[in-house]
Amino acid sequence: MLDKLIGTPPAPPPPGVETNLTQPAGEKPKTVRARLEMHRDNPTCKQCHGVIDPAGLALENFDAIGRWRTVDAQAKETVDASTVLASGVAITGPQQLRTQLVSRPEIFVRTLTEKLMMYALNRELQYFDMPQVRSVVRDAAKDNYTLSSLVLRIVNTDAFRKQGPVLAASK
Repeated sequence: MLDKLIGTPPAPPPPGVETNLTQPAGEKPKTVRARLEMHRDNPTCKQCHGVIDPAGLALENFDAIGRWRTVDAQAKETVDASTVLASGVAITGPQQLRTQLVSRPEIFVRTLTEKLMMYALNRELQYFDMPQVRSVVRDAAKDNYTLSSLVLRIVNTDAFRKQGPVLAASK
């Protein structure tokens, strides 16, 4: 979630840390929140999970394919989408998460612009693309960051307009 929404991917887990959250066979099913609690209860793990988990927990009402749910089907428990963000702000679900994301729109919009440019350029962005990303975001602010203003500005960047032809792989 951090990578997709605000462009800050979490660090990989340290070596030897168990990252498997699947339900052990024979145990009573637990919610994702309950399984993640094991990580947040460990002080070493809490350093990262205190930052990683809150955005995902705020979206717990959505299942794996995006359907709204109020009950966790496996655990047969009510979904709890309340959490405290790393900033210390308490929220109770996706609407309040959205409010927090749009309170600093340039962060979300920069990440969205990077993803859109990668799609438009059909490649990963490089350090030399970042001034153009910042320019697109800065100029789109004039139009309240509308999607159409982002797309229009992306297609007018040098990175998009001056792409070279795709070369066939040499044999």
